[in-house]
Amino acid sequence: ESGIYLYYIQNAIVTDNNISRPNRTTSTTIYGIYGYSDDYNIYERNRIHNPFGGATTSTSTFYGIYSYGGYTLNSIRFANNLIYNVNGNGSHWGIYVYYHYTPTLLYNTISFDNSASTSTGTTRAIDMWANYSAALPGVVRNNVISLTRGGTGIKHGLYLNQYYFQSNNNVVYT
Repeated sequence: ESGIYLYYIQNAIVTDNNISRPNRTTSTTIYGIYGYSDDYNIYERNRIHNPFGGATTSTSTFYGIYSYGGYTLNSIRFANNLIYNVNGNGSHWGIYVYYHYTPTLLYNTISFDNSASTSTGTTRAIDMWANYSAALPGVVRNNVISLTRGGTGIKHGLYLNQYYFQSNNNVVYT
């Protein structure tokens, strides 16, 4: 299930959306925004919240923004997005970026603070993989992350599995 789904859509601007599921009682894997081969897209000022409103103990997986890039020297931008009020007991990712050469993540706010969670799954606010260019590094800057979710699962504020990136001025509270 996804609020916004982009498949081989490039050069799109996805901005000022309010995505929530306050009354849904069933769920599978949930994507607030899903992008596949979404090179050169811009994701800005989106609010993603309450994905498990009617199923607060769901063990389904949640991705606030999921982006799987193509195989060109692409760029992609995530800025000023707000992901909050995410309950449920499954694995959670705020922003997941995979196979983009020059991703930029700026001024995003991600809050995984459901203290009642009993999750044993993985929780990552920002998860960024695979950048192969020292000349064009990925950038993770000025993001605010609060990660006080309950449960025994692994938790990471920033999980940067990149060869080349710049990360500074982020605030991570755990």
